[in-house]
Amino acid sequence: MNFVTVSGNEYLIEVKNAMLRSVPASWIKISATKQCNRFRSPEVNLLVNELSRSRELLKVAADEAWLLMLRRVSVSYLTLKKANTAIATIDVLLAFADVAKSENYSKPLIVEEIGLLNIKNGRHPVVSHFIRSSSGDYVPNDTHLNADKQRCIILTGPNMGGKSCYLSQVAAIVILAQIGSFVPAEEASLSIFQSIFIRMGLYDEIYAGRSTFFVEMMETSSILANASSRSLVIIDELGRGTGTHDGSAIAFAVLEHLVTELTCITLFVTHYPVVAQLEEIIGNQIANYHMGYLLDSEESDGKTEEDSLVFLYQLRRGKCPKSFGLNVARLAGIPTAVIKRAKIKSEQFLSEQELFKADVSELQRFCSSN
Repeated sequence: MNFVTVSGNEYLIEVKNAMLRSVPASWIKISATKQCNRFRSPEVNLLVNELSRSRELLKVAADEAWLLMLRRVSVSYLTLKKANTAIATIDVLLAFADVAKSENYSKPLIVEEIGLLNIKNGRHPVVSHFIRSSSGDYVPNDTHLNADKQRCIILTGPNMGGKSCYLSQVAAIVILAQIGSFVPAEEASLSIFQSIFIRMGLYDEIYAGRSTFFVEMMETSSILANASSRSLVIIDELGRGTGTHDGSAIAFAVLEHLVTELTCITLFVTHYPVVAQLEEIIGNQIANYHMGYLLDSEESDGKTEEDSLVFLYQLRRGKCPKSFGLNVARLAGIPTAVIKRAKIKSEQFLSEQELFKADVSELQRFCSSN
């Protein structure tokens, strides 16, 4: 025998047809199939009927309570709204306090000066939490920007070296500080930013006939139209959706406009070497930084230099000479033969580029001497 519920009928005793002779005559038959019959005992049947009546009464009482609550809300809506807002505010503040205490956050200093952003040993609030939970060590980084002095960081470095994480870290710290939270940093002093613009990631809008690059340009256009000297602008790898020459030219011109015309605090990640030249052109308003790494240039056991790349995830002064894309390709499982061929072509392209630079320099010297 089985104790079953079928089609909403509860507390049924299911008996195979071969055992029907053993069923007490007082049991009440509820339903049947070709293989079995289902019964209730008289006592259970009375209790089931009582349970059904109780459930109906409960539903009626619940509906009456709901209608009563609606009538009360219609009379005292403003009071209820204020209470809900107060409870929500307390909930957010308690969450801020709990996270700040458990994650060792510090109280930021908000200054009246425009365009100041100083962060000592800043951490990404999400990444650092999960790394610490897995018994790892998160590498903190500083940020020092001032609209009157160095207002822009051009960030280069290896792929997967931590550039995008650093951008998100700075944005999260600024947002947390401005909504009243402590921040994941040893110290932080910053101005109030009227707006924060972030251009990261790639996606298209095929349904609207917009390509990935078009969407990227639309978002960049919106930043240039709305940013001001009291804005924080964060842009990650602008121009990679088109040809190298067009992409690097657009990235160069956009960054130059942000720094010289809009004078906003800017973090700009790029893999284009030409963009890093802005440090020499604009002067002390822009500084080149890169995410640190260690590289053993000696080849051993048939390994290329890409195999010995170690990420340090630490912000360092100066530009990075290359992006080490072959390292990421190897980690992603690209066949070794393809990686070796790509390395040969990379060295070939680099040597051709150096020869071109040498020819241009020689031509410039010739023209200046004549």
